[in-house]
Amino acid sequence: MMMRRGVFFLLLLLLLVVLSVVVVSAVEGKKAKGTTKASIKATARLIKRSKQQQNQHGKKVMRKQAVVVRNRNAPRVTLNANKDGNPTKSKSVKLKILKKRTSKRKTESKVDLGLIGDLSKSTFLTANQSKRFIDELLKDVKTRPMKLLYNASKDGFRARSFHSKCDNQGPTVTIIKASSGAIFGGYTSVSWSSAMLDFFPDSKAFLFSLIGPKRDERFKKLIQDGPHSAYVNYSVYHRSVDHPTFGGGHDIFIARGTKKSFTNPFTYSNLGKDYLTGSTREFTTLDYEVYSL
Repeated sequence: MMMRRGVFFLLLLLLLVVLSVVVVSAVEGKKAKGTTKASIKATARLIKRSKQQQNQHGKKVMRKQAVVVRNRNAPRVTLNANKDGNPTKSKSVKLKILKKRTSKRKTESKVDLGLIGDLSKSTFLTANQSKRFIDELLKDVKTRPMKLLYNASKDGFRARSFHSKCDNQGPTVTIIKASSGAIFGGYTSVSWSSAMLDFFPDSKAFLFSLIGPKRDERFKKLIQDGPHSAYVNYSVYHRSVDHPTFGGGHDIFIARGTKKSFTNPFTYSNLGKDYLTGSTREFTTLDYEVYSL
């Protein structure tokens, strides 16, 4: 009997031990499960935070790139110190500002080419010079847009070609380009003709000097006040074998070839033989044009 009781208590003790082990294992399992969940949540939070940081960094990079693109064409301003220690702009910035001002001046000086007619196509003068020529020297005689009648280099440097295009065309302007760079000519209100040999009076006729031999702008009118200006019958000279000729000297005589043209003041000016051309009495005509008014 005692033996049975001992066995029973032993079994009961073993059962209690087993139960305690099971209970302890269950408790540890719950703890482990809780720890696993906590660890998963912590890992998720870390991943989320990392993504947020990456997004913020990406936005910063994009903003910097956008700023670089916007400023790529902007002028670089470099501040240098002058003698007094005050900052000054660099030469590159000053040059850009100067270019902008120059461009503005060019825009402001644009000329309405319709006002000067075919003279706007001439290679002798710029648009501004052409406008100045009309405004200052032709304002009292110009009645319509200028029309090109004859260009020696294009229509043939022959007197016959000049007369075929310019005779009986009314008032005209002849503009001459000399080899010295000087640009000058004359105006006459009398139509050119192919007379055999004849002078014609023209109280409205005058000579002009537009550009000097040193490329200086003159725009000077030479009226009939020369040493022989009393002889008004010598204003222009018409001859079928000659190009347009002014004055009795002749004040302007055009011929093809080197040093075959000449100026000899007689009717229009007493400024000297070299005033118009910048050379001696003889000069070389590179080209000349005749316009009707």
